[in-house]
Amino acid sequence: MQNISKTHGGYFSKDNIEDDEKIEQEINEILHDKQAMLDLENPRRFIFSKWTLREGWDNPNVFQICKLRSSGSEISKLQEVGRGLRLPVNEYGNRVKDEQFYLNYFVDFTESDFVEKLVNEINEKSGAISSESIPEKLDDNMIKKICEIYNIGEEKLLEELDSNNVITRTNKFKENGFEYIKQKFPLIFNGVGSNKVRKETDKSKKFK
Repeated sequence: MQNISKTHGGYFSKDNIEDDEKIEQEINEILHDKQAMLDLENPRRFIFSKWTLREGWDNPNVFQICKLRSSGSEISKLQEVGRGLRLPVNEYGNRVKDEQFYLNYFVDFTESDFVEKLVNEINEKSGAISSESIPEKLDDNMIKKICEIYNIGEEKLLEELDSNNVITRTNKFKENGFEYIKQKFPLIFNGVGSNKVRKETDKSKKFK
């Protein structure tokens, strides 16, 4: 990058009355020219703004939000987080669904309670089942998900799993039983899994 100044642009409320051509161009690009903002040839990497992230601003390729002060109302905070919780798009404007993306949301201590509440609410209500760890048994949540998504009765489901040597009489998985569930009923693992949303202050897990 030869011209570092092109990597960042800013929009502040007082800029609306400026006559400077460069500032006007930045405002138009940030607020209105979505095609230019999403262009892979666009060097813009940083946006400094006031209220830009509220409703009406549309740029799905947001991966970092760093706030310099609190937004005030909870609705405003949710609107800002929502700007970065959408699937990004490629150079053709199509949503990218086959990759994993993260939003880094940086706030100061004044919004710690809001972050705590948001993280807990998402993780508790996501309802998604992890396909990474192998559970000991087919629990009630898994059974409920399968029955709802695949429109099958619980009794019929358990009969099928028993006849295919997937579970024991106490619903414990037999060898490769969980692999059968993953292959036969993959849709129960869709969605945001537990603990996908986390705080930097949470203790990290260590593996030997």
